[in-house]
Amino acid sequence: RKSLIGLHMGRWIAVTLVAAWLPHALAWTPVVRPTALRRAPVAEVSHVAGKEEATLPRGRLFALRASSGPVTDTDEAVGGGEEAVAVTAQAGVSVSAWFEAALEAAVPDTGLPPQVVEKRSEGKTLLPDHNVPQRKQEAWRFNNIQTMFAIEPSTPADSSSVSSDALAPYMYAETAGATAVFVDGVFRPELSDLGSVPDNVVFGAVSSVGDRLSETHLGMLDELPEVKGSDHRTNQGAAAFAALNQACFVDSACIYVPDGVQVEQPVEVLFVSTASTSARPTSYPRAIIAMGKDAELSLVQSYATVGGDKHFTNGLTVVAIDENAKLDHFYVQDVAAGATHYDALIANVSSGGEHKFCTTLLGGEQSRLNCDVHLNGDGARAEVVSVLVTDNRQMADFHSSISHHVENTTSFQQQRNILGGRSDVVFRGRIKVDQEAQNTDSEQLCRSLLLTDRAKITVMPSLEIIADQVVCTHGATVADLSADELFYLQSRGLTPELARALLTKGFVREFADRFTCKDALGQLDDKIEKLVKEVRNKANKSKYNTYTSV
Repeated sequence: RKSLIGLHMGRWIAVTLVAAWLPHALAWTPVVRPTALRRAPVAEVSHVAGKEEATLPRGRLFALRASSGPVTDTDEAVGGGEEAVAVTAQAGVSVSAWFEAALEAAVPDTGLPPQVVEKRSEGKTLLPDHNVPQRKQEAWRFNNIQTMFAIEPSTPADSSSVSSDALAPYMYAETAGATAVFVDGVFRPELSDLGSVPDNVVFGAVSSVGDRLSETHLGMLDELPEVKGSDHRTNQGAAAFAALNQACFVDSACIYVPDGVQVEQPVEVLFVSTASTSARPTSYPRAIIAMGKDAELSLVQSYATVGGDKHFTNGLTVVAIDENAKLDHFYVQDVAAGATHYDALIANVSSGGEHKFCTTLLGGEQSRLNCDVHLNGDGARAEVVSVLVTDNRQMADFHSSISHHVENTTSFQQQRNILGGRSDVVFRGRIKVDQEAQNTDSEQLCRSLLLTDRAKITVMPSLEIIADQVVCTHGATVADLSADELFYLQSRGLTPELARALLTKGFVREFADRFTCKDALGQLDDKIEKLVKEVRNKANKSKYNTYTSV
């Protein structure tokens, strides 16, 4: 009886409280206090007549709720009193809407090679099956999703005006006569120079040399990273972008080196994006690289911008290395400062094969490269050497995964990051050793150099080892330039700026012999010198001693 009485009293109290609260809730006027506003993801805050007015991107107003529902694009939530604020929501672009707009802005199928049209149709069916990038996903939680998808994609303008003079800085002397140029993903034979390529090597585009490729090689266009499923805790978040690339690409670079052929001269594939000052033209570079047994090749894969400052690049590269083949792969990304660059590479290495992948990420407002290497044969080897140089408010992201699937495989990974200004760099490196991969030898090290104390670095090296007979190491360091080393160089007569530039270049020069193209290495030196000068100039103008390396 006492239990029943207590139950009824509890219900009566709850009903009384709800009845007393409901009228106030219906008449409630939302009040956002300045302290709460500063915690919100505010894009712009200004003081108007003693009040704070904020403009927020749509989809981030989850904290502002009125009696009639969430704040809409044009609604205002205004409270009373001295702490009242006026908040106006600004219409933005959601990530899902961005992907839909990208499909609508894609180049139509008319006039495209039949192999490409078939693959595009398959990509459109795959895209709805994959989640778009979100901050709650592990692979994207350190990226600024709102900025990445802030501007709707658009169809690239007519690129026929692009001249060889505009491309001259990106066409290297070492690859003269062996350069294929793609503008907004479209092969441009009049801008390319293929005179030095051996006749038995397939080098060009699907639209030009597709009839020389076997069904096996064309089947590499179906290989998309993570599309067939992956572990959400360890994947690279590549599925949605891979499906979008499959649905929208217009051509693909093709390289096939037959069995036993050793190409002495390096070759270059240059992907150029035409940019705009307002819209964001979107292109989908694509490349398939197949190495026959005992074949050898040195490849430079470079990305550049002509025209304006804004564009979006969504690239995909698939590499297949047969038995005892060797690919020396140099990747150079030097796009415009306002560009967004996303790219993914997946490589499969067979028995005795070797893939040396050296990459430099220099340009772009936001850039990301996913590298996924699979060692599938006995004695397979992979080298991944990456250099990221950022300044101002650049965001650069390098995700890598090296999977050892069989025994007696070797991997070597070195990461170097140089940060200035308020830039942000993310490195997430994963080495996976399966149970069957006994006698694996793997090394991973990430070293970062912060030239300012406002730069931010996020480092996540990881080992996932199931086998028991392995030699695996990994590590990470973050530091500034050594004051003792700077003092030593200046005591020998070097200026402070020259001493900093020398030490900063030396931070990455230990890998200079691994870089295929020495001309492209000059781009890295120029970027470092420019960064050091900007850090020095900003430090001289700063009211506070913000830059710790000065």
